[in-house]
Amino acid sequence: MSAIATLATSHRDLFADALDEMADMVRGGAKLLDPDQTVLQSAALAPAAEQAATEQAPAAPELGARQQAELVRAQMYALLVEAGTAGLLSADFHLIPGNVFRAHQHLRLLVKENRVFAIGAGNFRWFAACHRADLIADRLASLPDRPLQMDEVATALSIGYTSVRRLIEDGELPSHRFGNTVTVPRDAVAARIKKFGAVS
Repeated sequence: MSAIATLATSHRDLFADALDEMADMVRGGAKLLDPDQTVLQSAALAPAAEQAATEQAPAAPELGARQQAELVRAQMYALLVEAGTAGLLSADFHLIPGNVFRAHQHLRLLVKENRVFAIGAGNFRWFAACHRADLIADRLASLPDRPLQMDEVATALSIGYTSVRRLIEDGELPSHRFGNTVTVPRDAVAARIKKFGAVS
């Protein structure tokens, strides 16, 4: 055997011995840290135990479309109860899968059950029926003791300025003109507020 081959063999043997020593050190260190090796055993068994638990867990029953819709409506109603007299816009029901139109379908069914009501025009604000009296009391208390200008009417009724103008033009709200200023009697606004959520 040449000197080079002898040197390569000895280096290989030294490297193998070094690897064996390192492996022994790792095993020895693990024994020092965990003499019973319970952590190592539990780590080795964890995937199997997790899979067994998953296999043994009973599957949740699938809900039908009708039950899912009822669950969604119950969640929407709970959100409205929590919102109190602040109410929620249709777009606030982010938990509903799909678009705002689908939320409107659920809300219309809740209206038929007299559990919710809406005020406004176009972009409705929704309320739980249990808050109707508090909402009316709050709105009436916020009215000034004088005729209201159109922007104040819009705020009190949760509608836009254009909707107020339309109500006046259609004769649904009485008004008085003083130059360029149009006002609506307080009593007329209060009467509309008292109809919030009224069951027809």
